[in-house]
Amino acid sequence: MTTTKQCSACKALKDVSCYGSDASRSDGREHRCRACIARKNRDAYRKRRGALGATYRARGRQLMTNENLLFLAKDKSQN
Repeated sequence: MTTTKQCSACKALKDVSCYGSDASRSDGREHRCRACIARKNRDAYRKRRGALGATYRARGRQLMTNENLLFLAKDKSQN
């Protein structure tokens, strides 16, 4: 059995201990190293969080229009 394997993402030759297990593969290891999988997951998380933040920022801008602010000011003065 080989003790090194080439990562399909970064193309680096690394020890098999740098790869997670995957029973569905012929060698029993993932095709990407743990560092590349972590990088992919981190980038996907940041992309999702950025998109979610944009939604909330757009909603905040929508709530802070002049009409809404005037309505809130009138509502406070009536109480």
